[in-house]
Amino acid sequence: MNKILILILTLSISSVANADELENTLNKVYSKGSEVAEGYISNLLSGPGDTEVSIGLKEGDKPIGSIMIVRPYSIKEDSVIFYQAQFNSYHVLGDTRQSLNYGVGKRFLSADKNSFWGVNTFVDLDKETNSRLGFGSEFKASTFDISGNYYLDVLGGGNQVGTNTERVLDGYDFNVSGQVPYLPWMNINYNNYVWKKEKNTQDSKGEIYTGTLNVTNNITMEVGYDDNNIIEENAFVKLIYIHGGPERSTMDDGISSVAFQDSDVSEKMLTKVKRSNIITLEVEGTGVVIANGN
Repeated sequence: MNKILILILTLSISSVANADELENTLNKVYSKGSEVAEGYISNLLSGPGDTEVSIGLKEGDKPIGSIMIVRPYSIKEDSVIFYQAQFNSYHVLGDTRQSLNYGVGKRFLSADKNSFWGVNTFVDLDKETNSRLGFGSEFKASTFDISGNYYLDVLGGGNQVGTNTERVLDGYDFNVSGQVPYLPWMNINYNNYVWKKEKNTQDSKGEIYTGTLNVTNNITMEVGYDDNNIIEENAFVKLIYIHGGPERSTMDDGISSVAFQDSDVSEKMLTKVKRSNIITLEVEGTGVVIANGN
């Protein structure tokens, strides 16, 4: 297990006794699946808020993974201040890389508790010292949500990594998600994004279409594809283990008798912020390529 994983999660998760215990637990989480993960994560990660362990695969690429927690700083009847921390493991030009996201946000609950809106700011850092800031806003109702994020390079200029020069790209994205009528356990997600070029001939632009299915209360599956102007279509699939959080509709519930069900969203005030958590890079070596962070 990479040392950066031990450091990040030891700092982020106060209930973990020591780094060796954390490393052993995470190895078991990944190797034995969600049933074993339930016991280990329950013991290690307590408190209100989402906890997610995800494993994904893009078409023609190696597996990627992440561990994410959302925890409150303060909770009031009509608002919450929270932090979100995430560790990512992925690949840049075939080489394994890790990164950390840490953000703080505030959400405001409507009087009827059927919606909330919020603002947030994030710092993203990878192990090669590439860094950026993120600023976002969101609105969530019982059957749909909308969010937007802007990403800003912190240091500017190029970063020499081996024989390549890496540049962090500024950019933005816009996300819309909605429940499928009569299927409260299935959502359709649309993401539109732009990453602004530095040395390349064109900006990286694309659209991501995702279907999200709640297989059980703890397991979610995401399938979709990324349609962009750099690598064209790229399919992906992701399995997400969710610990804690509110009860959710699942596939076992079948077809609902009504198209949409209004509900109290106050229990969702500590769900994760939707954003691109992997830093998007322009990599200049023998040529210029985009290591897309979505």
